Amino acid sequence: MHDYERELRFATSAAREAGGVLLARRRAGFSVREKADRTLLTDADLASERVLLDRLHAEFPEDAVLSEEAGDFGLQSGRRWIIDPLDGTTNFAQGLPFFAVSVALWEGDEPRVGVVYLPVLNEEFAAQYSAPATLNNQPIRVSPVQAVSDAMVNIYFDRRNQLEAGLRLFTEVARACEGRVKVLGSTASLLCYVACGRLDGYLRNRTRLWDFAAGCLILEQAGGRVTDFDEQPLRRSGQSLLASNGAIHDALQEVASGVGGDGCR
Repeated sequence: MHDYERELRFATSAAREAGGVLLARRRAGFSVREKADRTLLTDADLASERVLLDRLHAEFPEDAVLSEEAGDFGLQSGRRWIIDPLDGTTNFAQGLPFFAVSVALWEGDEPRVGVVYLPVLNEEFAAQYSAPATLNNQPIRVSPVQAVSDAMVNIYFDRRNQLEAGLRLFTEVARACEGRVKVLGSTASLLCYVACGRLDGYLRNRTRLWDFAAGCLILEQAGGRVTDFDEQPLRRSGQSLLASNGAIHDALQEVASGVGGDGCR
């Protein structure tokens, strides 16, 4: 079996360097604009992405790359780096600390290395295939919560053309969890919060590959489970996302699948 230690070391180093760029821009000031899909883009996103792309091209020139801002390009070696230079741009722009750099290596449709770094909190979540997930080099595990009524769950839904479906999802999950719900952005960060037991579950009605490419591996290697609302593996942009500690997964899936509506698929 391939040893991914080199790739993991690279991913952690690159994510930390890109995170340093984000902190510097956060202190010095940054520009913000709205993209065509009405999501935000800052010059900090682009500066962080430049660091990651330059390092990837130098270290792994044969590998393909998918980045949120730069798109999909590179040679098709069967290996693809999937990066999000700033996951949680709205949080970043509002001065909230819940944003991250996400770096993942996939081979075919399988994640092999994942690193999520939250620079303000100096938290580095990491995992490689067939090895335990860690937070700042210490092993982590999902929570032991067994009942969805005892669970703390985060819900995040895209509001563009999906507001009503998202609100229905929020209402039904809140009922199942007896009101113990949170609403925070940054999918990469939230997957890691489930991985280390700060949350018991996380749902999003639609997500993109770069949002979950690293976090899904970290959660799975911490003992958790990640699927879409129809219990299919997460492999592409546009799918819904259901992440849990594993024990409450079926209960959450039953709630999510019962909501219905295109915005929750």
